[in-house]
Amino acid sequence: MELKTLIKNTYHLASARMVKFILGLFRAKLNALFLGTIGMGITSQILYTTTMFSNFTLLGMNDGIVKQIASCKEDKSLRDQILNTLKSYFVIVFVTSAIVVALSLIFSERLTIYFFGESKYFIYYLVCVASFPILIFNSISFALLKSFKSIQKIAKAELLATVLSFFLFVPMVYFLHLTGAVSVLVLTLVIKFIFNHLYSKKDVLDKFSISYSDVFRSGKIVRADINELIMFAGYGLSIGVYQMITEVVSRAYVIKILGIDKLGLYAPNLSWGGL
Repeated sequence: MELKTLIKNTYHLASARMVKFILGLFRAKLNALFLGTIGMGITSQILYTTTMFSNFTLLGMNDGIVKQIASCKEDKSLRDQILNTLKSYFVIVFVTSAIVVALSLIFSERLTIYFFGESKYFIYYLVCVASFPILIFNSISFALLKSFKSIQKIAKAELLATVLSFFLFVPMVYFLHLTGAVSVLVLTLVIKFIFNHLYSKKDVLDKFSISYSDVFRSGKIVRADINELIMFAGYGLSIGVYQMITEVVSRAYVIKILGIDKLGLYAPNLSWGGL
């Protein structure tokens, strides 16, 4: 049964990634036709910068949610564990989010030039700052599904979000060009969050009669849970520093020396490599 489940999960995940890759080919062609290399570079950098903001906020603590919930063996205490874990997570992420948002706004002008090459792209930097909370909320739903090994639902959410966002992308980029492409980037994040939230609510939260208001009302901040999440954060911070030194700095160097349009030349390869 375990082998059969593994094969089924692998099939669903591989199918979702394959569809994403194929539709990515069409998106890259449309981007090249209607956005040019500058537009491709901007959209690539928006998605990357948003992800970096999210990673530095979460610091891998969403994996801590998975560990704490999945390691709880007693069904009677599982509901309490979910409530306590989520409350501890919300408290820590609220603090890290406040720090990241504050720093990103204080140094917004410098960071715009660092990530996009010129201050005239400030509006796109603001899109990054406004979008990364969506990834934070999505991380909770994703972690809940992962805790209960709902791999098929994770793959299904990825597949539905990919297909739906593609059908939104085509008319948006055709009529609105770069504005449409940027809008679809944000909408894609929202769509993925909606599907993950609906599946996690149905498979996890409703199963244990939990609402997010219950988390704040009934959940307890357990010192052991906090310490473990902080331990995950420490590991995530070390990885984040490594990414800052390698990926972020190298991207910024390319943009500074060659321009964001040259980044657009490599954007499809970077995106597909991530799959």
